[in-house]
Parts: sequence; C-alpha cells; structure tokens
Amino acid sequence: MPIVDKNNKIEYFFGVGIDITERKKAEKHLEEERHKFFLLVENAPFGLALIDRDGRFTYINTKFKEMFGYDLDDTPDGKTWCRKAYPDPEYRHKVIATWLNDVEKFRQNPQVREGKQWTFKVTCKDNTQKIISFMPVRLPTDSYLMTYEDITELKQLQSQLLHSQKMEALGAFVGGVAHDFNNILTAVMGYAGLAMMRIDDKERLKGYISHVINASEKATDLTKKLLSFARKQEIKLEPIDINNVIKDSMGLLKRIIREDIELDFSLGQDKIIVLADKVQIEQVLINLVANARDAMPEGGKIKIHTSLTYIDNKFIEKNRFGKPGNYALITISDTGTGIDEALKDKIFEPFFTTKDISKGTGLGLSIVYGIIKQHNGYIDLESKIGYGTSFMIYLPLAEKEKKPLDKGENKEIKGGEETIFIAEDDEMVRIFEKDILEGQGYKVIDAIDGEDALMKYSLFKDKIDLVILDVVMPKKNGKEVYDEIRNMDPEIPVLFTSGYAFDIIAQKGIDADKTDIVYKPILYNHLLKKVREILDKTGKKKKT
Repeated sequence: MPIVDKNNKIEYFFGVGIDITERKKAEKHLEEERHKFFLLVENAPFGLALIDRDGRFTYINTKFKEMFGYDLDDTPDGKTWCRKAYPDPEYRHKVIATWLNDVEKFRQNPQVREGKQWTFKVTCKDNTQKIISFMPVRLPTDSYLMTYEDITELKQLQSQLLHSQKMEALGAFVGGVAHDFNNILTAVMGYAGLAMMRIDDKERLKGYISHVINASEKATDLTKKLLSFARKQEIKLEPIDINNVIKDSMGLLKRIIREDIELDFSLGQDKIIVLADKVQIEQVLINLVANARDAMPEGGKIKIHTSLTYIDNKFIEKNRFGKPGNYALITISDTGTGIDEALKDKIFEPFFTTKDISKGTGLGLSIVYGIIKQHNGYIDLESKIGYGTSFMIYLPLAEKEKKPLDKGENKEIKGGEETIFIAEDDEMVRIFEKDILEGQGYKVIDAIDGEDALMKYSLFKDKIDLVILDVVMPKKNGKEVYDEIRNMDPEIPVLFTSGYAFDIIAQKGIDADKTDIVYKPILYNHLLKKVREILDKTGKKKKT
C-alpha cells in the first residue's frame, strides 16, 4: 500500500503480511474430505437423496438412479417423486401420512435426528415394483438425508421361509395323522383277514369282507402318500412298470387339473420296467402335472408319453449329462406360457419360482430333481415362451426283472407254542396282535407303554422267546426299551413295528436296513410269517 506526501509523491510503501499456510492446508484438507465424502456417497451400496426444507431434491446418488431408474430431472421435488413412486392414490396418501408423522416428531423434538425405518413398495421408472426400506435423517439446516435400501429379495426369502415352515408344520401334522390312521387300518385289515379265514364258503359274506380289505388297501396306499409328503423318506427300490404307475395315477392326476385342461396319455411298450419307489415316482408325476396346470391359466393340454430310449456318447456330448445305457423316457408336455431361456438353468434350484409368493414356494421342481437323482436318473426340459414346456425324465431300466414279493395270502403259516412279549401303546393294535398270535397257539404277554414293558419283561424274561416293540411309545420309546432289554438278555430276538416314516424311525436310533421291522398297517399273515421266521432262525425255546 503506497504512502504519498502532500505533493502526491510516493514516500514509501506500507504492507501487512499474513501467513495463510494453515488456511490453505485446511482448504486442501476440506476439499479432500469433500472428495472422500462424495466418493463414499456415490459408491454407497444403498440409495441416498438430499431434500431441502422446501421439499426439493438437491442431490441423488448413483445407487438411487440404479435402484429406481429416476434422476433429478424425473424427481425435482417430493410431490413429483410421490406421484411417480406411488401411482395408487390410496397407497400414496398412506406414504405421505407416514412422512408427515415423522416430520411432526422432528418439529416437536429438535433433538431427534433420525426417523423410524419405513418399508414401502415403490414403482420404478420401468414400472417394476420393489420393496424398499427408508430412513429419514434430519440435518442441522432442516433439510433431510434419505436412505433407500432394496429389500425385495430379502422379503421374498422371508415369505418363502415362512411358507416352508408352514408346510413343515403341515407335514408333521399329516405324518401324525397317517401314523394314527395306520394303527386303525391294522385293526380293520387284520380282523377282516381273520374273518376271511373263518367264514368257510359263505360267498356273500366273503364278498363283503373282500370289499373291506380292498378299501383298506387303498387307504394304506393313501397313508404312504401322506407320509411321503410329510417326511423325506428313504426310497425302496423295486421293479415297477412305469406304464402301470401312470395308469394307477390317472384318477389322481385328473383331479389335480381344472376342467379347461385336457390330460392325454400316450404310453409306449407293454412293459417298461425300472427299479424305483412307486410312491416317489407318483410324487414326481403329481408335481410336474401341477406345474403344467399352473402354466396354463387360460386352459390347454397336458400330455404324458412313455417310451424306451438309449443314451449314447453323442447324446451325452450334446446334452452334457447321462451315462450310456437303456432308459425309460417319461415326457410330460404342456401348451402353457413356456419358460424363458435365461431361467432354464435356475428352474430346479430350491426356492426359485416365477410364480407369485402366495402361489408357490419354488420347492416343487427341486423335489422332483432330487427324487430323480436318487433313482440314478436324469431330468431335462425344452421350452419356448408362448409354446409350452416339456420335461423329459430318464430312468435306467431294470437289468433283471425280479419276481414280485410274495404276500403269502394263500399259504398256510405255521403257528407255535413260544411265548411272545408285545409292547404297543395303541389298544386296538395291541389286542389285534395278541388275538392273531394266540389264535396260532402262541402265549402272549403284553405291555401298554415303555415303562410297563421294562417292568413286565424283568418279571417274565425267563419265559419270553420273542419281543415285539412299537418304535414310538409314551414314557420310553422302542429303542430305549430295546437297549435295556438287551442289557438283561443280549440274545433275545426283537421285532419292531411302526406306522411312521423312515426318518422318524432313524431319529429314534433304529437302522431299518439292519433291524427286523414290520410296517403298519400290519397284515396278519405278514406278522405271523415274520414271527415264525425269527423264531425258527434263533431256534432257542425258553421254558414256559
């Protein structure tokens, strides 16, 4: 700054020097912090928006744009945003009321900075809907920072899990019903069978009882289906004719579909024999037909076709699955909506579904896939949007056709004089077992539960030749009783009975493959045959 004299001549200069090094450092630091903040905000994994006190959007981050498709030009203010994000007026008013409620809390209590977390369905720019979690944060300038998190997938998984839990609870209930039903059927079928043995040649009465037995056998088949639904069962492979399985399932499959759907069957050779679990294969048919039905909301046609095929190396190279050999091929086709090419690789994944959450869990096809894999088979599909879908199931043919199990209805079964101990909590079943055994000359001691069994066995153990134990009993289960009885007499033979599925038996510590076991409903001839077989094998008779 120049200093001049009276003649306006510069006499000297006056200046003040200020050290601004720290200020420049602070400005640089502030700029760096702003840049860091900008990078954090722009790369945040959730949406962010700044809204001023007048309701104008002053900033939205990249994630917000990706999440909703809107930019600042689309959403200049809250009013415009609400009309686009919540096009339904009633729903929009609900959202606005929630927002105003939080604003009022902010106004009444200046110390409050964060509002409650909200969850709303937002309509995006492309008209898709997402479930979004919101959180308003009030800034010192009376503007608001809004956070947005897409929780659509989380909510879907929660709904699927809840639905699965409901299905699990239903399965447990169904399993219990099937168990009780098996006990009832044991008495019905058992006494009907005994009556058949004792009515001589009274043909009309014999016919009536035959109807009772036939109806009971159908009910037995129903309980197997219920147990298959209720629990994951071990598969029991036996030679079955695929065509016969499909024929037997026709009535049930027709009840699954609607009146506007035609179900057509085209079955190949007279016999297509595979080693399979009949109940599980029926479950596959049910699931795939139900899936085809749901793909045809306007009606259509489902076709089930069977044939023989051979998987060779060319097939394996082209389809990327398989093992060379002869196979039964079951094809289930529909004229439905079809499956997008991009979804084919996911179609067998657990919980994957293109249906609304309320209409499907996404478990049906994954169950089908699991069953086919358990049978050493393969499943594939062909589909095109608008042209329907075909599922192809490949099951290896049985190398040798085994003879069906001999039910022994017409064979005379030997009785005996041995003493048999029965522990069974269901009174009808216990009385039935006692009646048929005593009718064949055996002496019987019975117990009503686990504790009663141990007490009576300790009293009569020197006389008992065989123990029959129900797997599930009150007070002590069959396995617990078995262990304690074996401590008293390691050589005593034991036969288990059960009306539960394989997994329940396994939970009780019993290996069904290594244990003598008869499943309910118990046919009198099966029980007598098994009892005689075990007694003859042990060959040691105790004093009576």
